[in-house]
Amino acid sequence: MWLKMDLLIGEYSEGIPELLECCIECHQNAALKNPNASSAAFQNAFLGSGSVENGIASAILTLGKNHGPIMDARVVYEHFEEGDFEMIKRGAKIAGFGNSFFKDGIDPSFDPLDAMIRYDFPKIAERIYELTQYMHKYKKIYPNAALYTAAVCSEARVKRGHESALFIMARIPAWINL
Repeated sequence: MWLKMDLLIGEYSEGIPELLECCIECHQNAALKNPNASSAAFQNAFLGSGSVENGIASAILTLGKNHGPIMDARVVYEHFEEGDFEMIKRGAKIAGFGNSFFKDGIDPSFDPLDAMIRYDFPKIAERIYELTQYMHKYKKIYPNAALYTAAVCSEARVKRGHESALFIMARIPAWINL
C-alpha cells in the first residue's frame, strides 16, 4: 500500500493495517463514484488552472463542517451519548451522519468497510450501531464516511488532529484520476 501506516499510527492491534487499507479503498471509490464537494472542487480547479496541485489544494479546502468533518465526527464517535443528540431538535447537525447522495443508508462505497467492521471489529460495530440508534430517535439519518473514518482512526489510535490526513491521502489518487 502506498500509505506508510506508522506515520499515522503507533502501536496497533491485529487487523488494524487491513482496516485502514479498507477505509482508504472506500474513500477512493467514493471520490471516483460520487460527485462530492472535494472531487468537484478538484475537477474545477484542475480544469481552470491546469494544475494538479491547485486541484488538490482546492479539494482539501472543502473539508470542514459540511464535507468531511472527520475530527468532529471522532468526538461524536468517542464521546457522544444519547442526550447529545437532542440538539437535532434545534436544527443542529451531528458530524458523521447524513449524506447528500444516499439518504436511505450508508454510501455503498463504504459497504466493504461496514462489513469488515461488523465481522472483525465488534466493538466498533456496536458503537456505530448505538450512535445510529440515538440518531434515529430524532431523524432517520445514517452514518457517513466521516463517522466510519473517525471510528477507524479511533480504533487505530491515529493521533488526534490527523484524521483528515487519512481522508486526504486516501482520496488524492482518485482525484487525480477523475
